[in-house]
Amino acid sequence: TDQSIGHWFGVESQFLWDLGNYNRFTSGFEITHNPMATYKSWSPSEVFFDGDFPYTTYSVYIQDDYKPIRNVSLILGLSASQYTGNKVHLNPRLAVIFKPTGNSSIKYLYGEAFRFPNVYENHYSDPASNFIKSVSLRPEDIVTHELSFEKTLGNFYGVASLYRNQVNELIDTQINPDSSLQFVNISKVLTYGIEFRIDFTIRKYFKAFIDYAWQQSRDADKNAISNSPAHIFNLGSSINILQNLSVAPVLHFESNRKTVYNTYTESFLLTNLNINYSFEDERIGLSLKINNLFNVPYFVPGGYEHIQPAIQQDGRNFILSFNFSL
Repeated sequence: TDQSIGHWFGVESQFLWDLGNYNRFTSGFEITHNPMATYKSWSPSEVFFDGDFPYTTYSVYIQDDYKPIRNVSLILGLSASQYTGNKVHLNPRLAVIFKPTGNSSIKYLYGEAFRFPNVYENHYSDPASNFIKSVSLRPEDIVTHELSFEKTLGNFYGVASLYRNQVNELIDTQINPDSSLQFVNISKVLTYGIEFRIDFTIRKYFKAFIDYAWQQSRDADKNAISNSPAHIFNLGSSINILQNLSVAPVLHFESNRKTVYNTYTESFLLTNLNINYSFEDERIGLSLKINNLFNVPYFVPGGYEHIQPAIQQDGRNFILSFNFSL
C-alpha cells in the first residue's frame, strides 16, 4: 500500500494599471506553502518508506497588453518561479492577435512553462514490483507555438488551430539494466497537431458542436510515445425539450493508443448523456449525467508497474447532482 497526504495554503495579489486607452500593464505574485507533503509505502509486515517533504513555491509575473493599431494586439509577459531548494525559472509569453474584421481573428501564441517533480515522482518505491526511488529528478519544461483562426458567422462559430509543443526533461518510467523500474528525466518529446471546432446555436433551444483533433507525439528517437491517441472526435448537442428541461448527448471517439509493451489498445466510441432540470427561479437545479451510456468495454495503457499492458475503464455510471445558487 502507498499513501500521500498534502496540506497547503497560499496568497496571491494582482495589480492592474491602465497606461492609456490601448495599454494595460499587469503584475502580480503568488506564494503557496505546503506544510505537509507526505509519502508512505508499506506492507502488512514492513514499512518501506515514510517521509514528509514540506515545500514552498514563489511566483511573480508581469504582462503588458498593448494595441499599436486598432485591429492588432500584442501581449508580452514574463514569470519567475522558484520551488524550495531549486533555482529560479523564467518563462516568457507572447501573443500577437490580428482582427481583420469584427467577427474574425488570427492569433499566434508562444509560451514556455515548467513543472517540478511531485512528491510521488521523487520518492515512490515498491520492492514488490522492483520499483526504486528516483535520483535527482529535474523539472520538466515545455515550449509551445500555436497559430489559430477564429470566425463567427451568424449562428456559427468556428476555430482552427495548428500547434507544436516540445517537452524537455520529460518525467517517465524507465527500465534500468538490472530490470528495476525508476522515474527518470527522458530527453524530450515533440508534439504537433491540428484542431477544429464548430459551434452552432438556434436561440437558446438547440445548441450543437463538433470538434476533431489530430496529433503526433515522438520521442528523441522519433518513436511514437505510449498512451497518446492520434485522433480524438466529439459530437454533441443540447436540446431544450421543455422550458426548464434539457437533454445533451455527446459522442466521444478515440483512436488506438500504444502501450509500454509495444502493443495497441482498441479504438473506442462512447456515448455520454446529460439531463438538466432547473426550477422556476432557475437558482435550483438537478442534473443527471450518464457516462458510457451503452456500457462499452474500453481500455487505456498502463505502466511498467502493471502486469497487464492496458487497464479496463469504468462501464456505465451515473452522477446525480443538486445545484443551488444564492
